[in-house]
Amino acid sequence: MRVLLNRLGVFFYRWVNLVRLSCFIAALLLGFWGWCLLFPEPHHLLNNLFRTFQLLTLQASRGPDPTQGELNWQVNVARILVPAFALLQSYRLVMIAIRNPTRLAMLALRRGHTILVPGRGWVGPAMLQEVQNHGMRAIAIAPDLLAHEKDKMEQYDLPVLRLDPFREETWHFARAERAGLIVVSHGSDSENLNILVTVADALGKRRTTNGPMLVATLENENFAEQVDVALDHAAHESGIQYRRLSVSNEGARTVFLDPPLPVGKSDRRELSHIVVVGLGFGARAVLSHALMLGQDCAASGPRITILASDKDLAAEPLLRPDAVPAYVATLRGIPCDVARGISDATLLSVLDDAPMPVLACVCLTDEAAATVGMALARQVSILGWPHFPIAVHQGREDRFLRLLARENTIKGHARLRPFGGVLPAGTLRRLQTGTDEKLARAIHEHYLETLRKNKDAGGTPTPWDRLPENLRHANRAAADHMAVKLAAIGCTIVPGNAEPFAFTDSEIETLAEVEHRRWSAERLLRGWRLGERDNDRRKHPDLVPYEDLTEDGREKDRAQVRHMPDILALAGMAIKRSE
Repeated sequence: MRVLLNRLGVFFYRWVNLVRLSCFIAALLLGFWGWCLLFPEPHHLLNNLFRTFQLLTLQASRGPDPTQGELNWQVNVARILVPAFALLQSYRLVMIAIRNPTRLAMLALRRGHTILVPGRGWVGPAMLQEVQNHGMRAIAIAPDLLAHEKDKMEQYDLPVLRLDPFREETWHFARAERAGLIVVSHGSDSENLNILVTVADALGKRRTTNGPMLVATLENENFAEQVDVALDHAAHESGIQYRRLSVSNEGARTVFLDPPLPVGKSDRRELSHIVVVGLGFGARAVLSHALMLGQDCAASGPRITILASDKDLAAEPLLRPDAVPAYVATLRGIPCDVARGISDATLLSVLDDAPMPVLACVCLTDEAAATVGMALARQVSILGWPHFPIAVHQGREDRFLRLLARENTIKGHARLRPFGGVLPAGTLRRLQTGTDEKLARAIHEHYLETLRKNKDAGGTPTPWDRLPENLRHANRAAADHMAVKLAAIGCTIVPGNAEPFAFTDSEIETLAEVEHRRWSAERLLRGWRLGERDNDRRKHPDLVPYEDLTEDGREKDRAQVRHMPDILALAGMAIKRSE
């Protein structure tokens, strides 16, 4: 009901100006018509016009008979429409003056509201749109609103605090200790982090046992990981939970999981070949997900081909000889000035010792990415390559590429798929309810249960809410890959209960090898290297091919596979084999 009322409110806001204008024009036309009927003589035309404008002051002259003063219905209707127009004009101002202070005052009496620091990027409007679509009870902290931005906030029916988010008093006034979710997307990563620390310090002085979930949009993965430990400690001291969110990562994750790559392959036993065009916007997120979510073949890791300039290829750390071991993935860079187009010869060289691609991602600036993506879609279709999606990074919500893909009037446009610029729909709702990490929590809960059963197994039984963010992030990555592993053997995850499921011995061995490479890729991306176990120096002896592991090491990977049905059951899900 709340969502319906919000949508009706937005509809009314969009059309209210037209309603006002219609009332005003109707009043003037009816009034002028009515006076012309009362005084039809041509020399009364200017007087009739003057009498019409008198209606704006809620006055009306008497009719042609001074003794009776009768007015016709046209003038009387005009006299009604004018105050109605004035009422409509004042209603919005009066309601805003009353509603916003009332809502802010109610924060002291209610819990669970959402606080947004939206900034001026494209992420901010996406968050505001989601708040409106889902009927979330929210306020915004926006100190430097322009006039049109203030109007947009009012369109989203969102109370605004025009206070400095870098001051602790702002968060006390916003009742941050009573909030359920705080999302900071103010500007650069360093600005967002400084606001996070401000919130943590403010809430630390009013510590609660069940504080809000604090989310910050951070794009620099290395930078974000460095601050995880400090922010985890500050969050726990303040009684809150901390989570980082990357818009580019969320977009790339959707590309690789909707659907998982094995679904699009004619032979699921064949390795996944992923082509990355350009190393600009979104490329880091695409390469990270390609290394982890591209692990779907027992025989080999994914093949990742990068088309970019010599300068960009030389600067890419993942292309260094010792960055990614051959057993994890094969990365190859092909020098190419992608901005000028990709020649057929260069495109055909992508297939040297590699299968057909299952996915291509264009990572350039918006206009260049769209141009290259459209050209590539047409080019591979003319060459007769099998259908595979071409994901095109865009810095804002894109409707144009979706239109081309839907209409498919030019051969190949159906391959196009924009990603990256805005948060996928439902992200804030999932963060607020925790549904997006239900499976990750189940993985950790199963781990804790294993520790309780095997008291001598080692490990620390830390609950999820006290788990460091980097370990929660690792659990989320493992949860995402479950869909990939199951798709590789023709299975899917379904909600609720299903028939009892058991893997065959060959499936267990196949998926154990896939899981080991995924784990290796996740560790390598976090800076771990081969060596004697040393957590502080990030060294691990198991960063070797699956066949070089000890039997105990391989058994750990097999156990991860065997327990998948139990983990999914903890999350209210099950495994079903495809027909």
